[in-house]
Amino acid sequence: MCWLILVGVRRSHGDPEAVFDEHGYVAEPATNPMLSLLGSDAVKLTVSDGHCGCAIRARSEPHARLDAGRMRERYRRKGWSEGKIERAVQARLASDAAREDRRVSAIRFPGAISALVKGGAEVTLVAHLCDGSFDAPFAIAAREHHTLEQFTARGGAFPADTLVTVTA
Repeated sequence: MCWLILVGVRRSHGDPEAVFDEHGYVAEPATNPMLSLLGSDAVKLTVSDGHCGCAIRARSEPHARLDAGRMRERYRRKGWSEGKIERAVQARLASDAAREDRRVSAIRFPGAISALVKGGAEVTLVAHLCDGSFDAPFAIAAREHHTLEQFTARGGAFPADTLVTVTA
C-alpha cells in the first residue's frame, strides 16, 4: 500500500511541475478521476519522491538519534558475538538514517506548496492510501480550506481523503 498525493493548482503564474522539481519531488500529470472535482482550469498533478507519496505523508515529529554504544552493550548482555553485534548496529543505524531522510523529505513539501501559493496560486491537495491502482476513484470524506499560515503551522500535514485547499 502506498500514499497517492494529488495536487490541483489554479492561477499559477509559472510551471507547477518545475516548482515541485525544485523541491526534490516528481510531479506528473494526474489521471485519477477524483481531480475532476477541481474543475477544468486546474493543473492536476500526482506528486511523489519518484516512487510514491509515502515520504510526503511521513510525520514531522522531532527525531531522536540512536545511541550505538547503548545498543552494543545491550547486545553484549544478550551474549551476541562482536561480529553479529556490529552487523546489527550498522543495520539499525542505516534504517534510522533512511527514516530520517523520509522525514526530511516530508518537510520539503510545505515549501513547495508555499512557493506556489506565494506565487499567487490556489493549491488543492488530497492524499489517499492506495491498495490498488492509483487511477481508481475513491470517496472524498470532507473539504477544508486553510490559509498558507495554517498549513505551514501544521507542518504541511493534511487529512487523508479530504480536499484541502490552501490559499494566501
